[in-house]
Amino acid sequence: MNHRRLTFLAAVSCTPWLAAQAHWTRLYPSNSPAARLEAAMAFDATRGVTSLFSGSLLPGGLLSEHWLFDGTTWQQVPSSVVLPPPRTLGAMCFDAGRDVLVLFGGNGPNGQLQDTWEWNGTTWSPRSTTGPSPRYGVALAYDPQRAQTVLFGGIGSGSTVYGDTWEWNGSQWSQRSPQHAPSPRQSTALAFDPQRGGILLFGGAASGLPPMDDTWRWDGSDWQQLQPANLPYGRSYHRMVTDTRRGRVLVLGGNTAGGANDPFAWEWDGDTWHVQLLSSPSPRAGHALAYDELRRGVVLFGGSNTTNDTWRFATDLPADYAPLGQGCGGSLGEPVLDNLGYSWPWTGDTFTARVSAVPPGTATFFATGLPSPQPIPLDPYGLIGCQLHAQAPVAELRIATGAGVATWSLAIPNAAALGGVQLAQQVFVLDPLSPHGVSLSNARRLEVGVR
Repeated sequence: MNHRRLTFLAAVSCTPWLAAQAHWTRLYPSNSPAARLEAAMAFDATRGVTSLFSGSLLPGGLLSEHWLFDGTTWQQVPSSVVLPPPRTLGAMCFDAGRDVLVLFGGNGPNGQLQDTWEWNGTTWSPRSTTGPSPRYGVALAYDPQRAQTVLFGGIGSGSTVYGDTWEWNGSQWSQRSPQHAPSPRQSTALAFDPQRGGILLFGGAASGLPPMDDTWRWDGSDWQQLQPANLPYGRSYHRMVTDTRRGRVLVLGGNTAGGANDPFAWEWDGDTWHVQLLSSPSPRAGHALAYDELRRGVVLFGGSNTTNDTWRFATDLPADYAPLGQGCGGSLGEPVLDNLGYSWPWTGDTFTARVSAVPPGTATFFATGLPSPQPIPLDPYGLIGCQLHAQAPVAELRIATGAGVATWSLAIPNAAALGGVQLAQQVFVLDPLSPHGVSLSNARRLEVGVR
């Protein structure tokens, strides 16, 4: 057994047994929108709020409203703000590259819409009336790896069901012509896949056919039908979101062959679907769902056969790799320590950290230990003004690539007892051109989470 594993087990031995799993909690905000279904909702990561737009009353009647949820209560956007036309079954997502919400289509007061609007936190702006044809029951998701908003399907005039793929780059829509594609459908759902990349599609409906249960991935060039070992029931009017911290895509609700009768959420892990056999909100369709990145939980609002209830789906023991302290600059500035992509330290996963901004081909030492109650001055070792944040660290050698990046991985056992375990990490870089011949990265606190 290597020193790294000994250090990790030493931390575990001091930690009580903890059991945790993501679960649903009903929230009771002091102010809430009226009960509704088929509203558009997305999390605005720049402003740190969940944004809910329009929808219809139960029963009937379009709502010309825009609401914001800060994790505690709902607040309506002032009536002085000019809103897009009200609608149901439109689609909205957050464009993280441009810090705006993108809204497209839906069923408006005078029929199907094909308008594109963007919300910058203060103002709604019409952006385009060309692109996809007028439709509702359309699906929309943002691909952060390609900086494109992806649109699929919907239903238009004459009950035409579409199977086309479009992308919005912030200035224009472009129709794509993939070799393969899902069959035409409406009321399907799209979400970014944090494990494999690309945009995931699940389910939907077409006239006269049972709700679909197929899973597809869009890579920017073509659609690929996936063959997961487990499948949720076929459904339409469901909602699907990306939990970027837990590395999962969550599907909830919708109309199955027997109606809105699936009480459980399903999660995609990059390879297959898993049912979450947990106490859940009442079965529903046409609800609104979004992932709150700031508070690390899925937010649910409203839908059919319900009131104006607000729910949150999250774990009590989230994984984290948080800033802990500063480093000491080298010849290329301070080496930057961070997690790799969507990798987080969850039980049962392999966590990967990386250090960048180091000279290519240099030796780097990932120093990992227990968090020190007080920073340890490194002046006696010639690193004047530098501080170490890990007690009795174990150092592991990695050689930086030609791009000046080195990575370190830790396989974390699938044991709930590890939930809440904390480690501290910094990286020493042999840098002959730096003042001391060695530079030190920023420090990070690694906290093991339980999904």
